[in-house]
Amino acid sequence: MEQVSRRFPSLKWVKNMFLPVAKIASMREMVKTGRAEVQKRLCQKGSTEQLDFFEQLMPADGVIPQSPKEMRHLEQLTTQLLFGGFEPVSSWFYSTLMCLLATPESHKTLVQEIRGRFSSCDDIKPTGLVSLPYLNACLEESLL
Repeated sequence: MEQVSRRFPSLKWVKNMFLPVAKIASMREMVKTGRAEVQKRLCQKGSTEQLDFFEQLMPADGVIPQSPKEMRHLEQLTTQLLFGGFEPVSSWFYSTLMCLLATPESHKTLVQEIRGRFSSCDDIKPTGLVSLPYLNACLEESLL
């Protein structure tokens, strides 16, 4: 809706006709928060512990967008990545958890494997999870 109103400025007033005032305020807050997060991530460019999608959009040796149009484009891309990349993965994790909770013995085995490997939550890192065979089997099985 935002992109359409920017492309056709004469229709900008139409978007506000169909939305409740509270939604308009929350959309503005969401845009403001997204803009702040993009700025924060740009400041971390090249110095993150784990590479992420943003690193593909803005490599460490890449030039930071200067114009408002380029920055708006970057904000829109990051929003699309957030929603497009988050939902399938979260649904996959939720379905895995649901299956584990439906089979208490499997849940117990996984808990033992994780607690046997890590002494606290702070010790859990993605590289350490790769070598857990039962966890990986559960995740693989839930993809079928």
